Amino acid sequence: MDILDKDIEALKQEYVDYYRDVPVQKYAAMAIGRNEDTIIRWRGADPAFADAIKRSKAEWVRRKMLAVKAEFALERLEKGIFTPREEVLVEQPIPIAGTGTTVELNRAFKKFVVEHIRSKP
Repeated sequence: MDILDKDIEALKQEYVDYYRDVPVQKYAAMAIGRNEDTIIRWRGADPAFADAIKRSKAEWVRRKMLAVKAEFALERLEKGIFTPREEVLVEQPIPIAGTGTTVELNRAFKKFVVEHIRSKP
């Protein structure tokens, strides 16, 4: 390994160390004085480097998960389960132009649909 390769390896390690604390490619690249294209090229050419980045991000997620309330973490990880659902209340039927059918919508949604249709050229 020549001096240039050692310098690049040192930069890669510095990148991984930064990324472990702030897993944002743009900022980690800036921290070592390189651009994102360089990081993408390094990741593609060096599987060990790419793997170290993945592990760093996983470590960051683990630290953050351990630091927050379990309920909050679950809400973020399982959005499909914890996302509130809204019901649309049906109050009156409205015709769908040109179809000969009607759809029942609540007033707020009807207003939105009418405004949307009117805004079309």
